Amino acid sequence: MCGRSFCGFIDRSRTGAGYTACMENDVTRGFGVIAMSNLIEAPLHPCAIVLYAIKVLQAQGAGQPLPPLPPAVDRSAIANAGDYAGTYSAADGSQLRFTAQNAHLLLQSADGAHMLYRRGEGTFWMDDPRFAIYGLTFVRNRAGRVDQVVSGPQWFANGAYAGARTFTYPRSWNALLGRYDSDEQFGTTSATRVFELKGHLTLDGTPVEPRPEGSFALGSSVIRFDMPAGGRMQRLWYGGLPLYRIDLP
Repeated sequence: MCGRSFCGFIDRSRTGAGYTACMENDVTRGFGVIAMSNLIEAPLHPCAIVLYAIKVLQAQGAGQPLPPLPPAVDRSAIANAGDYAGTYSAADGSQLRFTAQNAHLLLQSADGAHMLYRRGEGTFWMDDPRFAIYGLTFVRNRAGRVDQVVSGPQWFANGAYAGARTFTYPRSWNALLGRYDSDEQFGTTSATRVFELKGHLTLDGTPVEPRPEGSFALGSSVIRFDMPAGGRMQRLWYGGLPLYRIDLP
């Protein structure tokens, strides 16, 4: 409950559905507002729109002056954009080149410059299908200097990186890689993507620890794969929850 209002927020970013929605109802006055976005993170979050619209309706209903417009927010402004600028290379020779211009961070590519928008400390999203699922996460070394950038299984390093550039992993892991979905948790779809990153098997980027009998550990949870078909495992058990392979990104 939000005062005399009922409010709710839906974020389907973790399942890969790619939308956010926010709703609030003033149950006393009998009106409500809902806003939806087809982006996981929009430049203006749906909840900010909903809360302002509720204030406008409440003021209008009471015959009071309308509230001032909220201050403009530049979601592309990054005070320390220069920390991330530079050229990052992958083991296959592909590169990403970032430039900092007037407190903005841009990815330079053949089809032009793509603006990055901050999601958290060191994490960004951008309008580029190559990074639509995972966004971009920059990693700092022990000296505090940015030396790597990761997007799901894609990994790039710049000249400040001093570690290994190539990694090996058991070939048997190839049968495990892919996306697994389930709709058995509270009736909603949940998706987990299994990929290899820097020689580690991961669930959505979180490394799992191999166990002697062939399963994996993630904290106190046990991860198991079974139902082989076509050279790939078709089912993943995460604790007691089964998820099934689906050929989607």
